[in-house]
Amino acid sequence: MKNQKQPSIRNWSIVGDRRLVGSAFNRPGQADGKTIMTSPVLQVRLMGEHSIPVAFTESGSAYWLADPAPTFGIDAAESFVWNMSRSTPPASRAVPDPMLQTTVMRALELA
Repeated sequence: MKNQKQPSIRNWSIVGDRRLVGSAFNRPGQADGKTIMTSPVLQVRLMGEHSIPVAFTESGSAYWLADPAPTFGIDAAESFVWNMSRSTPPASRAVPDPMLQTTVMRALELA
């Protein structure tokens, strides 16, 4: 992954209602490699020259998605990214107020 300073999730899979589970890196105040479960993913955007998937969650977090968990599989991961990158977030769960957005979200909107 090129941008190592942004929060990312490695070895990820999807559980329940579009929640990511995996090892988180570059999360402020947390040790790298800690296993987390996110709030539901609202949308995935393909960012940068290499079209790296960035997942935007209901809580306002954004994570660069690295390699999926082998048990989840590359086909399931590609299907999730493809479907979520083409869907529009529900109006009731739109991206939060700019004051609540993460630094990643604000930076991506300026790009």
